Amino acid sequence: MSAPPPLHRRHLLLCGVLGGASGLLAAYGLNAYRDRGVEVLRRYAEARREKLPLKIILVRHGQSEGNLDKTLFKTKGDNLMELTELGSRQAVAVGKRVKKVVHDEKVHFYVSPFQRTLQTARNMIFSAFDPYQVVAVSVDPRIREQEFGNLQGDNFVGLRQESTKIRRFWYRFPTGESGADVYDRTRQWWDSMMDRHLMEQSGASSIIVVTHGLTMRLILMQLFHWSPNTFHTVWNPDNCAMYVLQKNMSSSAHYPYFVDEAEGDRIMSSIDLVVTFQDNTTKQLTMVDYLSIPPPRTLQLPAVKQLLAEQFGFDPLDIKGIDFYNGIFQRFKLPPSIQDVAATARPSCEPAGLPHTDQVRGMISSALHTADGKVWRVVQKVIDRREAWPRLAKENAGMLLGFAQGAHGSIRATPHTGFFWGSRDFLYLVCRYIRARPEIFDAMVTAMFEEVYSMDPELPAEVIDAVFKELLVHEGLTFAQCEHVIDKLMQRGEQIEYLFHEWSGVFPALPAAARQALAKGLLPSVGRCPHAALDFVLKELDALPQPEGCARHTNAWWWWYVSFGCMRRRQRWRKR
Repeated sequence: MSAPPPLHRRHLLLCGVLGGASGLLAAYGLNAYRDRGVEVLRRYAEARREKLPLKIILVRHGQSEGNLDKTLFKTKGDNLMELTELGSRQAVAVGKRVKKVVHDEKVHFYVSPFQRTLQTARNMIFSAFDPYQVVAVSVDPRIREQEFGNLQGDNFVGLRQESTKIRRFWYRFPTGESGADVYDRTRQWWDSMMDRHLMEQSGASSIIVVTHGLTMRLILMQLFHWSPNTFHTVWNPDNCAMYVLQKNMSSSAHYPYFVDEAEGDRIMSSIDLVVTFQDNTTKQLTMVDYLSIPPPRTLQLPAVKQLLAEQFGFDPLDIKGIDFYNGIFQRFKLPPSIQDVAATARPSCEPAGLPHTDQVRGMISSALHTADGKVWRVVQKVIDRREAWPRLAKENAGMLLGFAQGAHGSIRATPHTGFFWGSRDFLYLVCRYIRARPEIFDAMVTAMFEEVYSMDPELPAEVIDAVFKELLVHEGLTFAQCEHVIDKLMQRGEQIEYLFHEWSGVFPALPAAARQALAKGLLPSVGRCPHAALDFVLKELDALPQPEGCARHTNAWWWWYVSFGCMRRRQRWRKR
């Protein structure tokens, strides 16, 4: 390891004057041991991954009274439903299956507090495991079943039908929960369970989770970063089905697990597709094993065509287009034409010569239903007319992205293209528009990410791709602009593994401002960075811009970090 270059005398002197002896020693220590500190961080992240459980086994409860007789929910609480005789036998059988997977390893059980899961766990433990092997049994209410309300009355069938229309992840039952609510508490449980395992060092090398079908799917959703649309394609597991998650240290993910289908059950999934063939005929087909397509699945059209061809026996070249949303945009009324919108009155409160907000919304809507060549010209013309009006230009970015991502049901896609073609290209259009308008750059970036996060709790991979291809690669962006983009991009860390996996090779080729902003943005997540990303961050630290009044030198960032508080005091003193 080469020795770091020495601090300049005036920087050491300034640290000594502002921070006294402690500031001087801190500045010198950070400079001398900077490389060693990064190596410590790297080793810590690797050691943390090595201490994670070797296996995590998800088990659904056995057959319950409620599974057998749905009418019981009218008179008996969901948490009180017990196992049937068949369910007890299933629990004993799955206990023996789990025992074959973990062998003599020590295990820690996490169990939902419902009666059917408690009984399943007891049958598993007493029939298959030795007393010394189970180090702990934790009953955690965060992995309980979704709350469907209190006693489920005669209207429950109607509520179920409503949830089918709205989709289970989003529908909230009266006095109950939505799937998104269960996702939040399940994710919280996962993080705390992992932290507890790392801190307690109980000796358990495997975790066994006895829970419910929906909870199992949501655990997998947060682990593998499924979108809500992908979640809805996954089948509910059978009673006493088990999913085995094996640790794979060669993976760069924060939690390096994969589903071992040889040891456990396979995760089944299917999706309804509207397929358009070369002769312009359409068919609705149900494609099984949707999860076998590598993510991002909706962009892997060749793989989807090949799987459809294998399942239905036709040539992949016969497929012209695929609608992943089962044609739902066709069931809505088309928006008014541009002429109809132009005839509407413009409110007197808005500046003359500019179209009013409803008119712009209608014009963009109509543009999305025109022929391909007109889409770009009409939309570009519409948004350019608002250039002198920053507040409404910001609204345009949100509206345009909303239409592209499907936030408005009536504007999901053009009949000629398909949802995801429009989504990807319109994301690029929005980014190009933002890049060309420096006077409203920050407002537009904020509007774009707010719109994305309002539609999807996780950042879609298409947004990351668009940001890199159309914003960060642009030489004309300043460090402040790049920093604003990176701050929004790193606002939520769910997609950080995708960022490293897909784009880490491009980091060194980015313009200097983008590289420095990216290095600064990665610092809070440095413990999750792979080695290549750590090397990139380390290399770019010295090039980070200095606070005003600080001279640049080879260790400027570290010096600025130590004396930041003193610099703030000096700046406040100058203002007086």
